[in-house]
Amino acid sequence: MLTGRYAGSSVPSARVGPSEGRWGRRAVDGGPGDRRAPGGRTGQNRGVTVVDLKIVARIAVVGVRHAAPCTATAIFVAVICFGCGRSQPATQPPGQSSASAQAAQPAPDTARLIRELTSPDVYTRRNAAQDLASLGPAAETASPALINALSDKDDEVCVWALRALSGIGPASASAVPAILGMMTARGGYIGERCALTAIGDIEKIGPTAVAPLVAALATPDGEEATVLLERLGEPAAAALARTLAEGGARTEAAAIALERLGPRAAPAVPALLDAWRARKIDPQLFLNIVRRIGEPATMALVAALDDQDLGVRNAAVEALGRIGPSASAAVVAITRARDRGAVDRALANDAIKGIAVEK
Repeated sequence: MLTGRYAGSSVPSARVGPSEGRWGRRAVDGGPGDRRAPGGRTGQNRGVTVVDLKIVARIAVVGVRHAAPCTATAIFVAVICFGCGRSQPATQPPGQSSASAQAAQPAPDTARLIRELTSPDVYTRRNAAQDLASLGPAAETASPALINALSDKDDEVCVWALRALSGIGPASASAVPAILGMMTARGGYIGERCALTAIGDIEKIGPTAVAPLVAALATPDGEEATVLLERLGEPAAAALARTLAEGGARTEAAAIALERLGPRAAPAVPALLDAWRARKIDPQLFLNIVRRIGEPATMALVAALDDQDLGVRNAAVEALGRIGPSASAAVVAITRARDRGAVDRALANDAIKGIAVEK
């Protein structure tokens, strides 16, 4: 089993990001936790405020005291016109909705944002990373700069750079080694926050992230790679099965990653049996993996009861017993294999008992 900060952890499906979860300190622009530079970048007309009304009321009172009735009436008319004018957005043409006005805004200058990612001012770097994250796949040209931003000492910059890279989608698979390195190198509060963002967002990169993650299994980043592979599910299972077949330094790490996948690792059962036959993985690890997979592994194990290798047949019987009641469809096959002497009788009897017992 894995050790360390990711061992036995179950990552919630909800995304943990700059505006969410335990560490979300930025709600909306200008809200609690907004750490932008003073003044922000809203560009919106603020409309009538309490201060406006107080000023206007004071002007009106002074005008009434010192002017003729007709002049006072003119002052009040001017006040009403002033208030109405202030309540209308100055930048919105007549007949244009606020949504279409937003859509008409020019897209951020990617080249400028890339330059701003290296600004000495932390607020400039944060805003640049957040703007790039809002671009989605259109931010692909900024990938090298975003990868460099993963090592930024500011946690906000790191998290938004991660979000920008995952938002690019499959084309950002080249960033996976840097993401793993960031997860390994960063510690404490910042490291946990960035790591959780990476775990939550890796699915946006998708199957293209599998190959670099599998390649990292035998490196110091192997534990982090295993955690991310768990999030990718069945595409990861197929690649891990191929890794088992190839053997080498990544074999045991691939088996551990399959164990974390649970039922989604069912397509890898034949490869696990082959690895057991070649003694590439520990027998106990094999049994633990199959038990985690559960019922989806049953049919592959039943097929293994006809294998030419007695050791494989016995391993399949023992594995079916470990699965328990959800492997009830295998009882008939185990009984037949036992009666014809194809498997160890004691193992077969124990397996049948294990399947019959509710756990």
